[in-house]
Amino acid sequence: MPVVHEWTGLGDYVRARARTLAEMGYLAFAADIYGNGIRPNTPQEAAAQAGIYKNDRSRVRVQAGLDVLRHDPSCNPKRVAANSYEIEMLPAPPGFDRR
Repeated sequence: MPVVHEWTGLGDYVRARARTLAEMGYLAFAADIYGNGIRPNTPQEAAAQAGIYKNDRSRVRVQAGLDVLRHDPSCNPKRVAANSYEIEMLPAPPGFDRR
């Protein structure tokens, strides 16, 4: 399960949530949608950075994370989920059931 960060970028909270899910038995990882260590420092920087990903760019990155999971030998590809703290950054890939 990729755990997607809020608009301020990947931080300790999302890493801890991914770790907790893994401890509960889920195959989980903290996805860094921005990449390259990008961590906005102000609400204005966060809004500008998040705005870049309100299109297919975020879908491609989320899909890449789901693909990593689906190809892991310990993953049941029919039981894949995602968790996002910034719902607008997590568009559902084609065929993905949001329930």
